[in-house]
Amino acid sequence: MSLAGPFHVIVRAVANAVVEPHTIGVLNTTIAFIEQGGMLVAAPVLSWLFSTGVKAGGAWQALPFMVSGVLSIFGTFLIVLFRVPRRPQTGP
Repeated sequence: MSLAGPFHVIVRAVANAVVEPHTIGVLNTTIAFIEQGGMLVAAPVLSWLFSTGVKAGGAWQALPFMVSGVLSIFGTFLIVLFRVPRRPQTGP
């Protein structure tokens, strides 16, 4: 298991906290659809990166890991920049 394993769970929880309760189903369906589409693209791309890295040899054999790391860092920065708006306090 990698450190990015629970990343999608955290993103989904934050997104669910932001939307209205009656739209959570649509949100989760959209997220699942995008995740599956991403996997359809990512598998052949990572396979190509692996074969290209093996052909290049040396440190380039880690090419798919380098690209995955850069994309994970980019995604983490996007999540860090996002702030959940504060709800107005009600009560005394």
